[in-house]
Amino acid sequence: MGLLDLTMCDLLKSGSPSVEVDLDAIFIQLGNVWTSAGVHQQASLNIVNAQQNP
Repeated sequence: MGLLDLTMCDLLKSGSPSVEVDLDAIFIQLGNVWTSAGVHQQASLNIVNAQQNP
């Protein structure tokens, strides 16, 4: 599991309606900020980042 386990996602969604919670995301890119859910997902993020920024 990543920073939040699935049991906490519903609590985050209900307690913070302005926060967008995406349970299926491997990584997120918002502008020039990238983040991933864990070490294995970080590898996927690096591959996509390298493909988009040769």
